[in-house]
Amino acid sequence: MTWVLHSVRRDLRAALMWLLRLGLAAVFIYAGAAKLIDVHGFALDIANYRVLPSALVAPLSAIVPGVEIACGACLLAARTAHAAAWLTAALLAVFTAAVAQALARGINLDCGCFGASRAPVTMTTLVRDIGLLAAAGTLVALERREQRG
Repeated sequence: MTWVLHSVRRDLRAALMWLLRLGLAAVFIYAGAAKLIDVHGFALDIANYRVLPSALVAPLSAIVPGVEIACGACLLAARTAHAAAWLTAALLAVFTAAVAQALARGINLDCGCFGASRAPVTMTTLVRDIGLLAAAGTLVALERREQRG
């Protein structure tokens, strides 16, 4: 009977990992593609957070969309999922910190999260980012456990 429970737990863990990978991949691929449509607008959104020197805004606005798309694609491949889970968690930690500092400083700005959607940064944005970060952290932990056997 113990082997049945172990098998069921392993199957549930595998299903949860796949759902987390698929969900995060969809978010990152969509967000990256949306930002590619208006890189200049995304650069303005980054600048409005007021955390980076202006010299870094343009290069970052050109790099982030591609990194997000690559990260999303790598989440879908079993061989690269663990590394992509770590990168996803790191990116979400940075995004969450940027949103939190903007809210704490009372900066009124558009998120820039999904390209041209023009959604303002609110507590809902922060809660969403924390939820995505929790999902990525869970995936990192599950992937690490899977790699160890």
